[in-house]
Amino acid sequence: MKPRIKEFHSDALGIFLWFLRVAWKPVGRQRWIDEATEVLKKMRQFRCSHVSFFMWLSDGKAEHVPLNNRTPYKRKLGKFDLETWNDRYWKLFRIFIKCCKDANIIPIPCVLMDRYCYLPYDKNKQGVSDFWSQEVRPYHVLLMDKTVGEIMTVYNALYEPTIEPINEAAHWGNHPKFHIIGQWFVDMWEKSLKKHTRLEKYVIDASHCEAGLGEFDKPKPCHVCGRPMGNAAYLTPSGKRRILPEYHGYSIRQNLTPAKWEPFINSAWEIAKFSEDCGGGPEALGYSVGGFTVGTAEQNKDMLKKMWRESKNKGKKAIWGLFPMESLYIDPKKRWIEDYSMDRLNDTMVWERYKKAREAWVGIHE
Repeated sequence: MKPRIKEFHSDALGIFLWFLRVAWKPVGRQRWIDEATEVLKKMRQFRCSHVSFFMWLSDGKAEHVPLNNRTPYKRKLGKFDLETWNDRYWKLFRIFIKCCKDANIIPIPCVLMDRYCYLPYDKNKQGVSDFWSQEVRPYHVLLMDKTVGEIMTVYNALYEPTIEPINEAAHWGNHPKFHIIGQWFVDMWEKSLKKHTRLEKYVIDASHCEAGLGEFDKPKPCHVCGRPMGNAAYLTPSGKRRILPEYHGYSIRQNLTPAKWEPFINSAWEIAKFSEDCGGGPEALGYSVGGFTVGTAEQNKDMLKKMWRESKNKGKKAIWGLFPMESLYIDPKKRWIEDYSMDRLNDTMVWERYKKAREAWVGIHE
């Protein structure tokens, strides 16, 4: 098998949510383990280096009923216990990480999601509330520790996992919250993740808020309020940035607008990830669900030829994550359902999109 392409990720964001749904009961579980491994191996055959995925979802909404109770935490009488782990959940997590290992694709678990993981932190035995509050933060730290520990039981004690602590943290123009989010990323690193991995494997999603990036950059005052941000200790000895920033919304060439692309290509950042999640738009002609549309295989390839050629010419590394949105549909009960079965994926054009993305990289780099 040919080497993995470091700049090509599979952002199979719902694959573990699908696995939680279909493999939750022990009866017939081995079938789904085999199926998940087969799908991951297929992604690896297209030379994807990493697979990114959401770890859980619990917001209490009817559209997510199949997943609201399948969380890292035990739940009893309507309340979650943030100090008692859900053993069935963590067993399935270890199994899935083992599937990734067997497929020779590197897992990037996204431990939390803004908005979609609020329920346990509002209805719990401990009596804490508000996802972004200081009272909740120690439980986030414990979850980071638990996640990394479970990954290392599958690999080994020296393994350095790649971790994305949260998806789409957003302050929505609330400036105090901007700094709360920035400090949150610092706390997850300082109180947990720095014990287990390197900054180069710390993924900070800046698609809705760049506060985390600012805290892991060179020291400077906040552009709005003047508050000190940044820390030289997070840079290389020569002053270069180390963490991996991630941005969302890249599926077709039209998404590479000057406002979105030039800040990277003309900046001091040497590496960044651009995910297809929420990409596309009116010009996208591929699969559509719930108001979102991704590009076709040819549209993906056209964008990637520009992205990877220009980044290569600048001596930079632009990582692209393909989001197989074809796995997602809305059922008759208006529930959002992830289906990463091979039957579902084979009935779509998603593998052609993987193929064209690989072709784009090979045409530029090989």
